[in-house]
Parts: sequence; C-alpha cells; structure tokens
Amino acid sequence: MDASQSTVKSVEAVHVAMQDLLRPIYTERERAALISCWGPSAEVVVDENVGRNVELVAERLTELEPDESRALTPLPDALEQARRIAARFRRANPSSDVEIAVFSDGRANVPLGGASELAQVLAAGGDARSLSAAAAEQCRTLAARLAGRATTTFVNLDDFESSSLMRELASIARGRYFSLNDIVARLN
Repeated sequence: MDASQSTVKSVEAVHVAMQDLLRPIYTERERAALISCWGPSAEVVVDENVGRNVELVAERLTELEPDESRALTPLPDALEQARRIAARFRRANPSSDVEIAVFSDGRANVPLGGASELAQVLAAGGDARSLSAAAAEQCRTLAARLAGRATTTFVNLDDFESSSLMRELASIARGRYFSLNDIVARLN
C-alpha cells in the first residue's frame, strides 16, 4: 500500500478496494500481510503470522493516511518485502497459493537502501530523476523475481495513469493490472 503524498486523493477508494480484497481472506480463514510504502523505506505493518486477524489488517490500513510529509515512495523496498514474505510463506506452506496486490501510483523515487542510498546518490550529484530511474529499474527486476512465484495484481492509484510503471510491472510479473477507478466501478 503506497501511502505517499501523491496518493492522498485515492485513500477512500483504496480502503474500499482493500476491504473487498480482505473479505474472502476472512471467510476462507487465510492470511494477509500489509506493507506500508512511504518514506525512506517500506515497513511491514502486519506480517503473515498475525494476518489471520483481518480486522487488525483493516485497522492498520485505516492508519495509513497519506499526508504532505510523505513525499518519498520506496516501491522497490515494498516489492522486496512482499517477495520475502511470499517466499517465507511458501516455504512454510508449500501447497498454498500466494497472492500479492500492489496499490501504488508507480512514482517510485527511493531505490533499495533507503536513507543511506538516497544520501549517497545525492552526494554523488544525483537528482530526483536519477533516483526515480534507479528505483523504477529495481522495481522491474523485483517484478521479474515474482513472476511464477505469486499471483500478482498491480493497481494504479493515479487517475490519469501518467506513469506506465505499474502496467510494466504487471506485464513483467505476468500479473494483472487495474486502475483504481476500474476496481471502484466494479464494486459499485
């Protein structure tokens, strides 16, 4: 879940879509994890071990309100965290299916390494464009690692889909792609 500043307008719709995703998890007694994506690094808010409590996942989701202080989007770190959780879950439950849903506008601007990587790139004369390019390339690499290992869905939170990264990642991961508007329309 991208909770960066650029996703502020889509918060309510994301909550509706996420509730729809959580409903079958609850009824089928499955597990869920929630990763928050903003700032210099992504954070596992609820891991798959506590994720049987769907109410807890839903509660934590409502706490992820984007605001203006959250300008950074560490999407590569979020994808890496999701990949690790999926691999760990698959090892513990070899016959289980793993599904990953990524909600973001695709404006990744923090490469793996978080704050230290940001400092290094900026100290070397890099700018916001070089950070975004590095982060996007890392996202592509991580999406390729997810291909065949998990069912992935990439949901673009940008109304105008101005970044093609989410669509690219879905293609690379052999996953599905939706705009948030399409999902909300389907739910209504």
